[in-house]
Amino acid sequence: MQQRPMTHTLATWRRIALGAGLVLPLSAFATPGYWTDSAGQLVHTGNGDCVRTGTWKLPDANSSCDADLMPKPAPMPAAMPTPAPAPMAPPAPKIITLNEQANGKSHLGFNKYKVTPSEGLLLDAQFKTIDPNTVQSVVVTGYTDRIGRKAYNMKLSEKRAQSVAGYIEQHYQIPAEKMTVLGKGPADPVATCTGVKGRAALIKCLAPNRRVTVAINWAHQVVQHPGTEMPAPQ
Repeated sequence: MQQRPMTHTLATWRRIALGAGLVLPLSAFATPGYWTDSAGQLVHTGNGDCVRTGTWKLPDANSSCDADLMPKPAPMPAAMPTPAPAPMAPPAPKIITLNEQANGKSHLGFNKYKVTPSEGLLLDAQFKTIDPNTVQSVVVTGYTDRIGRKAYNMKLSEKRAQSVAGYIEQHYQIPAEKMTVLGKGPADPVATCTGVKGRAALIKCLAPNRRVTVAINWAHQVVQHPGTEMPAPQ
């Protein structure tokens, strides 16, 4: 009797090869570099590892079998810390100037030093919106014109400053310890009046120099947040 040739399916041959420990070429069902069964599923060892073929190369590695060989994603850049608000310098000092003006709103007459009602009105208009708690210090500086002896003018300028400082302390609840009183005599002239003839004309020309300045420095620090601005006290 003639013996029929033995035939086996591809899956049968693969099982035979695996049982015999043979290495066969990949089939159409194989994942490149790894053995698969007839259903195309990866073949695993008893330890759960994928079975590589003899032709396995590093580019064949996949995330299911060799996750540790896969390219690692680039690390996310570290988040930049949010900068703390930068402390800003206190607002510029508020400057109030009292001098002899032609319109009569405020007067520091020749050889005079006491605060007049018109000067009081000017100070009231400036201080009525100021919270004393926001004031760190007040510098009151008196000046004179250049007519007369310098020593006398130095004392007169200090009296002018003291008169204004006393008015501020009495009317605006700003204590004396917060105030500095200075007398500078004819220093820092606003008008020089060079060439003016006659005493009366010179006194009139030098009127802007007879003045008292009040510089208010603020106590609080202003913190600048991105995109915001805090106005200075008025």
